[in-house]
Amino acid sequence: RIARAKPAHTRQRARTASHKTMAAITASIPGATEPEDEAAVRAEAMAIVAQAKRDITLREEGRKEMKTASTKDDIQALINKRIAQSFADRPKPTDAPPKPAAAPAPAPAPAVQDPAETKAEAAKIVATAKKEYKERLEDREKAKTASADELQAMINAKLGISK
Repeated sequence: RIARAKPAHTRQRARTASHKTMAAITASIPGATEPEDEAAVRAEAMAIVAQAKRDITLREEGRKEMKTASTKDDIQALINKRIAQSFADRPKPTDAPPKPAAAPAPAPAPAVQDPAETKAEAAKIVATAKKEYKERLEDREKAKTASADELQAMINAKLGISK
């Protein structure tokens, strides 16, 4: 019999099967880079949660304003405002090539929040997102069989417009 080498995926599975942490897995792979810094991952997660809070606040403000809009021009102005807000955080395009960055100043230590408070806040955001997602799916299913008048009524109800 001729001895055959095991396929690469089998060798990889054998190498990582006994490791329980990302650091252990990374250390066992030849040529792999260092695992991510936990503090950096936490800071990124906090930034994501902060952005989600801003988005929720903007969405709630937009809904309140939409209820008071009465004409198509008012509604279009609100849509344009929301688009401008969504692009406000993005970097602006420049014609000149970027200048080399100066040595970054040491970042101030992030404000430490109570872990229980942070967890409860994140759970609230996730619950809200799941609820809104479920509502969108239900509306999508209703829209599949709705007539044109029913669709218009659904849109008006979402926008808070009464006839």
